[in-house]
Amino acid sequence: MIRPLDFLFGQATAIQSIILGAALGLMMMPLGASAEMDTVDRSALAGLEAVENSGYMEFYQHAELGSFQFKSIYIEPVRNEMPDRQVYDLRLRPEYVDELAIDFHATMLEVFDATGLLTDEPSENTLIISPALIFVTEYEEQTTGSHLGGARIQDRIRGNTIMEMTWRAGPDGTMVAALRDGRTPHIYAPVSDREDRFTDARDAFGLWASEFASFFGPEPSSEMN
Repeated sequence: MIRPLDFLFGQATAIQSIILGAALGLMMMPLGASAEMDTVDRSALAGLEAVENSGYMEFYQHAELGSFQFKSIYIEPVRNEMPDRQVYDLRLRPEYVDELAIDFHATMLEVFDATGLLTDEPSENTLIISPALIFVTEYEEQTTGSHLGGARIQDRIRGNTIMEMTWRAGPDGTMVAALRDGRTPHIYAPVSDREDRFTDARDAFGLWASEFASFFGPEPSSEMN
């Protein structure tokens, strides 16, 4: 059975530090903390409590989160919620963001598979995770000549990625958590794939998937207490 999420989210900052510093080694930085969720109406958040210093741009959780007994997890397809106006302003195409949403979902499924909690048939005892891709920019290299190692570090423009997510108790059930987060690699962080203009976005997907999946590890044994 999944441990109470209020305990798990209490470990978010420590888990995030481990993942950022060791597991992924991406030197990903959070975007500015000032934000407002786009995909969740403020009235829907009325029953949730805002969590300060969570490490996310915004994070809300149910006051009685520990009372929900989840036995499985279902991850819905990631929605593309990036406004077309922004897409075209950045000289992108909506289908590019659609493809990234599919990749984000596949990454979530792949990483969460190790928890042994995924299900294809959600029930009232299933935690429903509903992610949405809100914003993405490209990785760019600005050069005025040829460089054997690619663009100089100071000439690289790292990609920004923002997502939102809600967690519900069963299909169409009570919302138990909602969050918004944005990530971009530090300018000096390694570039995973210089041929992929969305390489930084895909790295962010891996970071989020690993971080959230780590909330659902096994309970500590008595020998470790």
